[in-house]
Amino acid sequence: MTSKSTDPRRIGARKDVRLPPETLYRFLATLDNHWLLTDRFVSLVRLHGPVQSRTGGEIAIRGPWGLHRHARTWLEADEPSSRLVGTALVGRQTVARVTWALTPIPGGTDVELTAAVLAASPLDRALLIVAAPWLRRRFLAAIVRLEEQAMRRAQTPAPQTPAPQTLAPQTPPQTLAPQTPTAAPALRRC
Repeated sequence: MTSKSTDPRRIGARKDVRLPPETLYRFLATLDNHWLLTDRFVSLVRLHGPVQSRTGGEIAIRGPWGLHRHARTWLEADEPSSRLVGTALVGRQTVARVTWALTPIPGGTDVELTAAVLAASPLDRALLIVAAPWLRRRFLAAIVRLEEQAMRRAQTPAPQTPAPQTLAPQTPPQTLAPQTPTAAPALRRC
């Protein structure tokens, strides 16, 4: 498990996960699952697009020293079972490319979550230098939650659909003999 990067414009974390890339990709590709990867510092505010074909969303980031940021995200590209790439816009000037990379390894997947800062306001550039270790810890925590949640999903059996019922051959309705009305039972007074 590593979380170091020498480039201050690239923040990332990496961890080996004991699940196949296809399982992790399936979980990540459903953006509705991403709220399961959040914590008290990063929360999913809303998702954009119809359910099961989301295009992005908005997240709130509560950083150290009482700093708050709001980011708008959208999915840019995906390579099934290996990579999801999106863009995050923070404010009007700060743009980052966010990538989930899934590389098969013996016994699982090497998962890397990175944010490459493409443009930043002067304030965000300064904050990045100071807050980079904190962001790396958030990324690593997201990978740990990905492993926990995807493993939980993989162990939960899929809902069973009942087998199609075969209809018994219909028999003609029986003719009922007319019944004679019976007297209603008497009501008791208490």
